[in-house]
Amino acid sequence: MEGPRKPRAGFSLRRLPLRQKIGALAAGIVLLMLSTGIVSILLVTRTTHTMQSILNDNQVSYNLQQAVAAESHAFRALVQTPGEETRKAYDEAAAETARCLAAVPYDYALTGEARFEITWTIRSSYETYCARRDAVLAMDPATAGYIDALYDVYAMQEYLAQYCGELTARVLQAGNDTYNAESSRMVV
Repeated sequence: MEGPRKPRAGFSLRRLPLRQKIGALAAGIVLLMLSTGIVSILLVTRTTHTMQSILNDNQVSYNLQQAVAAESHAFRALVQTPGEETRKAYDEAAAETARCLAAVPYDYALTGEARFEITWTIRSSYETYCARRDAVLAMDPATAGYIDALYDVYAMQEYLAQYCGELTARVLQAGNDTYNAESSRMVV
């Protein structure tokens, strides 16, 4: 037969007065609420950063697409109505296109194969287009071969517009994939 139980040394919740038990429970609830709040803030921060990145990518590709269209329009206006005003508008449009193209990420590790491929195509085509465009602008319209060279530039502008549309489509798809992956991680 066992004798009376000896009290154990150390902490025992049973020995605490009710006031301290309630205080410990309240402290536990506060810690739980703080940790939940911190986790929520971290999730919101991460999601906001991801969404901002997606929106920035969308904006960069859209800006390029718009700049290429504006440059094409300004080029046509300059060819049809040469003058100081149309030349200034064209120069501004061409500078904006170059700025927008430089803003497109050109890093395989960052963009992935599909986006890198179309970005490379656009950069390469734009370089060739600029050389031919500038050659046409330097030509006298009465020169033999001018019309053929002009229509080659028009065709290159159409290709560039198509490539920019493809870049925008790939950026939107990548953003959609990222968003879906991020949202599936957040579902509890």
